[in-house]
Amino acid sequence: MRIIIAGAGAVGRHLAKLLSREDMDISLIDDRQDRLGDLDANYDLLTKVGSPMSIHDLKSIGVKDVVVDPGFGFGKTLEQNYALLRQLEVLHVLHAPILVGVSRKSMLYKPLQTTPQDVLPATTAAHMIALQKGANILRVHDVEAARQAIMVYELTYQTSK
Repeated sequence: MRIIIAGAGAVGRHLAKLLSREDMDISLIDDRQDRLGDLDANYDLLTKVGSPMSIHDLKSIGVKDVVVDPGFGFGKTLEQNYALLRQLEVLHVLHAPILVGVSRKSMLYKPLQTTPQDVLPATTAAHMIALQKGANILRVHDVEAARQAIMVYELTYQTSK
């Protein structure tokens, strides 16, 4: 099994040491050589000085498929989540598919003062915005609603052949 560990902080180094004993193909990438140290000499793993956020650097250690997930929620404020959605198209400079997971997120239900289960219309609206901004993959809870939203989007924006 191939495992890429992004970041050689305490957790990344610990994981790399543990997993290198399990006969797995481990690569550890970090932008600081001092964090990588001499791990590759003492453990059965590959280290790479480079940015774990750089698709070029990831491909240089053998990563073939990259999907960009900007991580809606995950330590962001409400304002930061909406700014990310509003500016999602800037991620196209990475030349990789963009995954958007806004389904039932607090960025939807908190300002509407409702529950995650009651934001299907808001989720669908956010999905449409994401599609218009270039999202390639939607992570969803309500598959049929998302399928219909994608179909309407494609009927509206895809050119006839």
